[in-house]
Amino acid sequence: MSIPTDLSYLLWERRRAIGIIMIGAIAIGVSTALLWPSRYRATASFIPEQSSQSSRLSAGLGGLASQFGVSLGGDPMQSGRFYADILLSRRVIEQVLLGSYPIQFNGKGGDDSLPLLDILGIKGRNSLERVEKGVKKLRGMTSADADIRTNIVSISVQARNPALAAAIANRFVETVNDFNTKTRQSQAGRRRMFIDQQTDSAERELQVAEDRLKTFYQQNRSWAQSPELEYRRGQLQRQVEIEQDLYLTLRRNLETARIDEVNDVPLVSVRTTEALHAASFYSPFLLWVHSRVWSTLTHRGTGRQGKRRAGGYRRLDSDESTRRWGNTHSGESRHDRPTGRPGIRFWSPGLH
Repeated sequence: MSIPTDLSYLLWERRRAIGIIMIGAIAIGVSTALLWPSRYRATASFIPEQSSQSSRLSAGLGGLASQFGVSLGGDPMQSGRFYADILLSRRVIEQVLLGSYPIQFNGKGGDDSLPLLDILGIKGRNSLERVEKGVKKLRGMTSADADIRTNIVSISVQARNPALAAAIANRFVETVNDFNTKTRQSQAGRRRMFIDQQTDSAERELQVAEDRLKTFYQQNRSWAQSPELEYRRGQLQRQVEIEQDLYLTLRRNLETARIDEVNDVPLVSVRTTEALHAASFYSPFLLWVHSRVWSTLTHRGTGRQGKRRAGGYRRLDSDESTRRWGNTHSGESRHDRPTGRPGIRFWSPGLH
């Protein structure tokens, strides 16, 4: 039979230790809140703009696909999730780390600039180790998310200096913008080169078709009087028209591609930036301190109780404790007996 624990008596006996714990926890919380360095979060949001070439392609193919009940997915390079992943990629983070920032962010003043790697105080045995540590630290300071419905991409950076947090967030957007610019320019250049080659080929095919029709006219001046020659002339004429339509279409696309190579650089459209607010980072620390204080004082109290029991107390054996418990509550039913009210001791002093 188990003996119920006298919790109320135990709490009352340790009321002084509990009060000390509460006062210590409050003091630690207030001091930590005042002395713990503040950190700030800067958030920048942007919307990836759709390129003109993709807009024309989506408009043309989307209408055709809708007739057959097919839904075409968008360009993955224009989705918010794609840019959220790019923001946290190692290549982008390294560029942000190695970029130059005003030296005043390091607290030294002046008009010079330093890499973010130096401003964050990243140390290592060599440059590779420093970059590796810097990537881990900056990635821990940064978070990126994308809203699927609105396609808005947000990046947040935490730092002890609010201006530095905003500068890093803006640098992330600039780096992704540069990536977008170079990628789109490269795509537009490859598209222009392909169309240019196809245009040259179509021009040669058109020239061949026109030469065949010209030769036919030279060799058959009275072609209208022969049904067979008239049929042959119709074939050659249709071939010229087909090659001509293809050539004109490619010529128009070539001119458009040349313009796109210069102008089709869909930059990210910045929505908001430098939304700063202080962030509380000392709560986990306080929880850790409070747990350590509680465990220490509880252990100390348990040690004292053990000493008292060893000096003048002995635990009742099961038969005697059952008898005393039954005598104390002989007039009560089993279900009505209290389980641990103040004043009921289960450690009998003076019994040796």
